[in-house]
Amino acid sequence: MMLVASVLLTLAALGSLAALASVWAVTRRLAAPETSAVAMPVTLLRPLHGAEPGLGERLAALASQSYPAPVQLVFGVHRSDDSAVAVVERLRAAHPAADIALVVDGTRHGRNNKVSNLINMVAVAKHDLLVVTDSDVLVRNDWLSRVVAELQRPGVGVVTALYTGEAAGPSPWAQLAAMAVSYQFLPGVALAVELGLAHPCMGSTVALTRHTLARIGGFDAVADALADDYEIGVRVRALGLSIAMPPLAVVHVHGETRFRALWRQEIRWARTIRTVDAGGHFAQLVTYFLPLAVIGAAVALASPVSLVVLAAAFGVRALQKYRIDAATATDSGPFWLLPLRDFLSLGVWAGSYFVRSVDWRGARHRLSAGGDMLD
Repeated sequence: MMLVASVLLTLAALGSLAALASVWAVTRRLAAPETSAVAMPVTLLRPLHGAEPGLGERLAALASQSYPAPVQLVFGVHRSDDSAVAVVERLRAAHPAADIALVVDGTRHGRNNKVSNLINMVAVAKHDLLVVTDSDVLVRNDWLSRVVAELQRPGVGVVTALYTGEAAGPSPWAQLAAMAVSYQFLPGVALAVELGLAHPCMGSTVALTRHTLARIGGFDAVADALADDYEIGVRVRALGLSIAMPPLAVVHVHGETRFRALWRQEIRWARTIRTVDAGGHFAQLVTYFLPLAVIGAAVALASPVSLVVLAAAFGVRALQKYRIDAATATDSGPFWLLPLRDFLSLGVWAGSYFVRSVDWRGARHRLSAGGDMLD
């Protein structure tokens, strides 16, 4: 038992050190100087599915960008009775001067419904610069200017963005989901990027030119992929181009109202990460240093050394949360919920090694070893 305790406490100590490094990474990445650029006409593509909580606010943020060049907004749904259609129509009424297109097309081009939506939508895109964002992403009004500036840097093929989490309502499940994004996902990604260990392309923002999209085979090339955004990044890097991130974080808005919805979403994310980066996913174990310290201290029967490691873990976790809140100007949830959040995340991490299928938008998909959807 003492060997088990030693291993757990060692992992907790290493995780605490990594957490301190992640604070540096988040602060450094979000404080980087802005890049200047020439404004170019842009088409924003946002596939939709249902009137999610806060969708109207998120679409209005796209229509209210502080950007001095033409912007076309293209939204897409598979069915005319999709509840998101009414939200788009209200947006049109509120912004009559905006160039807004709504594509209603049920054609499927692969097993990934979001990508099928994008393939249908891109046919009406007017401009050569394309920016895709997920439906649950909220952007600030200078987001587009900063994304376009990054894309104009030499050698850049695609631009993505870090993101924090925010609950759409009072549901504790939505708050727990938001906390996972802000206090686990964000610092982990920022540290991996700063150390050159990862080159993610995330659905929070995927900006590229029409020419680059054609060179990677268009959206059709990822029509069966679960991690379509990541696969776009892989294909762009294979062209010898890089992935860039502006010094900002957009907001991923969570509307989960039940534990089941939270679990299914996080299992899908964890399984996706495991598919695209098995080694990195396994190494994430140390990021759950607080529950590891709690379990280690219990196994060690609260020995003096274990209590020191436990106290340090609590202190580092508090520092990590409050520094991330300051760097991103957000607060995804109270510190007292973090231990519960961390134990839940440890359970999701472990569960990702046993799932062979995932739920997405009400459909269940079996996965191949490479991460493609089989049905």
